[in-house]
Amino acid sequence: WGMHVANRLGGSSLSDLLVFGRRSGLGAAQYANERGDNALKIDDEQPEVLALYARAMLEAGRPADAEQVMTKLRKLEPDNADVLFLLGVTAYRQQDWIAARRYLEEARDNHARDPRVRLYLGRAYQELGEDSKAIEELNAAGRMDPELRPAAAYRLAILHLQRNELPTAKEYFRE
Repeated sequence: WGMHVANRLGGSSLSDLLVFGRRSGLGAAQYANERGDNALKIDDEQPEVLALYARAMLEAGRPADAEQVMTKLRKLEPDNADVLFLLGVTAYRQQDWIAARRYLEEARDNHARDPRVRLYLGRAYQELGEDSKAIEELNAAGRMDPELRPAAAYRLAILHLQRNELPTAKEYFRE
């Protein structure tokens, strides 16, 4: 399930492993779902393995297990913005908006140029009713990555609908 150095497609960052390891993660998730909690023995000292396992747990719909694995990974790499991002996404999927905000704010502070962080942080702010912060983060995500602009615009449209600002909501829906 690991990734040999010679087989890396991009750089050696954790985000490359998470992106290019998705297929392996899906296979690991299926394996884990079929065999239960003790299906995989994970080496707690290998960050790449832990990251892949956490991704598999998320794909398998087991965010609480993913959070446990990501917490171990964070101890190994405390300043890694990708780990903080995944912890934020995990908390978001568990509808723990406060924890999601905390992790995602820390990820943003460590890596402000990651539009994924800004998108999820905007979504967490929106869930918490912090509209002005949500608008700021969602707009930042859309400006940083044109591929994320439709997702950000959709969330902004919903936010403006909730505020009964129909003309503004319509403008975002047009995007």
